[in-house]
Amino acid sequence: MTSKALLLATLSGACLLAAQSSLAYDWETSLSIEDKENASDPSYNLSAKRYFAPLDSATNAPLAEIPFIDRLAELELDFSYQKDSRTLQLSPFRINTSTSIEIENKWKSFGIGYRHANASSPHSFSAAFNYVDIEVQLPQFSWWRRFGTGEYELVDYNLITDERAVYSYGIGYEYYLSDSWTVGTALSLNESSFSDTYTASIGSKRLWDLGNDRWLSASASINYIGSKNPYSDDETFAADLAMSYYFSKRSSVSIGASFHEGNQPETYTLSGKHFFNDQLYLELGLEQTEYGYSSSMLPDGSVLDPDETAVQATLGFRF
Repeated sequence: MTSKALLLATLSGACLLAAQSSLAYDWETSLSIEDKENASDPSYNLSAKRYFAPLDSATNAPLAEIPFIDRLAELELDFSYQKDSRTLQLSPFRINTSTSIEIENKWKSFGIGYRHANASSPHSFSAAFNYVDIEVQLPQFSWWRRFGTGEYELVDYNLITDERAVYSYGIGYEYYLSDSWTVGTALSLNESSFSDTYTASIGSKRLWDLGNDRWLSASASINYIGSKNPYSDDETFAADLAMSYYFSKRSSVSIGASFHEGNQPETYTLSGKHFFNDQLYLELGLEQTEYGYSSSMLPDGSVLDPDETAVQATLGFRF
């Protein structure tokens, strides 16, 4: 069974589960699966949230927006895993043999975040930490040159695993102008052995009640991004936009876009989310990423397209 077929079978089966009916919950868990066009394997994310005040589904707001409207304090833990396997076909210039080498790269991410909010205060504070462990396999070759022919033969090779770590730290502040409108700012820092990136952001989010159990949500942010590496220092600006239309308390459709200066990737998203009851929900999304380079040939003979499409699915449960 392919990864896509397994994904659809798993989500379809889970959606048939009966959920217990209740009005207030303290926990929310979710499992997300993403299948990228240029990746050999899907990526997985497991998340758990603990609300420090009951999440009341009777609130006059979309179920997805209740933590925002009720200003709930929350603690979130998440884990992500991604693997990418590729076959390198070695047949370079003046080599009289062709050799296939299997390599495997892995990414594991661990994150924790806390948001402090209170229904009686317009101030909200947040902090987050994330650790990414990257394992990249690099082939190391031994060559032998035939005397008088100028040709080379591959004698042997070893796969060397290069491990890298990325540490991310972030803090944020939001001010509630009203029960459904916030403005805020955030600072974050990514540290690694090859570069450091820092980001400063300002943004706003608002939810409009359109009547007849319909709502509209919009958010926007402007980000200043600076990076330092052994070769240069770079600075750029980015903008993130998102909008969601709620047909009812349970169903919504969302669009989003992320724009960057220069030859940086731009991302566009389209998703739909539905709560089958007050507890169980499913979200399906499509993401299109446009990179700032032209098509190129990979070592395995495939073509790396400057555009990449990803299919995402998230199954969540509140209890």
